[in-house]
Amino acid sequence: MQDVMEYRFSRGQGLQGHSLGNLLIAAMTDLNQGNFERGVNDLSGVLRIRGRILPSTLTDVRLAAQMTDGSIVRGESRIRSAGKPIRRVLIEPRYVAANEEAVKELLAADMIVLGPGSVHTSVLPNLLVGDIAAAVRASNAVKVYVCNVATEPGETDGYSLADHVTSLTSNVGPGLFQYTLVNNNTNLGVQPGSGSRIVECDPAVQVELLETGVQAVMADVVDHNDPRHHDSKTLADALVQLYEEASQKTPTPLAAARY
Repeated sequence: MQDVMEYRFSRGQGLQGHSLGNLLIAAMTDLNQGNFERGVNDLSGVLRIRGRILPSTLTDVRLAAQMTDGSIVRGESRIRSAGKPIRRVLIEPRYVAANEEAVKELLAADMIVLGPGSVHTSVLPNLLVGDIAAAVRASNAVKVYVCNVATEPGETDGYSLADHVTSLTSNVGPGLFQYTLVNNNTNLGVQPGSGSRIVECDPAVQVELLETGVQAVMADVVDHNDPRHHDSKTLADALVQLYEEASQKTPTPLAAARY
C-alpha cells in the first residue's frame, strides 16, 4: 500500500510527476465540494488510518521554489524535475492562516517529529505557514528532525546532513528542533542508477550542529531492502528511545522536555 500511495507517474499529460496519494486527496476534496479538511478526513476513513491528519492550513496555497540561478519554479512536480539547485522555497500566497486544530495539537504535543520526507516539497511547506513554525518553537515538546537516509534526485543532490538541516533553518530560521535523528548505517549502497546516495555524518559535522543547538542522535534506521528509505519499525523504536532519554534531561531554552 505504501508503494501504491507513493507511486509517481512517469508519463501522461497532466499526470507526470504527481503521486497517486496526492491525486486521491484531490479527488476526495472534490467529492466534498472543495472542502479539503473533510476530504482528508474521509480519505483517512477509507484507508483506516490510525491517528489524525491535520492540514497545516485550510487555505489553497501553491508551492514555489527559487533556484540558485534566480528563476522561480511553481508546483511540486515541476520543482522536482527542474534539474536546478534549490535556494529557497515559498508558498503563494505567502501569509496564510494556520489550521487552529494543528496549532493546538503542536502546543500540547509531548514530541514533535519533522520528517522523514522530501525536505523542500514535504517538510518545509508546512513550516512556511507562519503560525505553524511559531507553534513548533513555542511548544515544550521534545522536537526532532529526522534526516533522510539518502539524497533525492532533483531535490537534494549531493546533500550532507548539514545541508539537510541548513535547508530548514535557512528558510524558517533556527530554534525549531533540538535533535536530528541520523542513520549511522552507511555500509549499504543504493541501487546503481537511482540517482541517490547515502547521507553520511562525520564527527566534525556533529560538533558544528551541536554549536547551533542541535544534537545529532545516531541510529541504524535504514531499510536494508531499500536503503533510500527508513525502516519504519527501527525508526519508531529510535524515536521512542530518544524521547525517553530526552525527557530525563533538565529542560533548557534549546532543549525543553515536556513533563
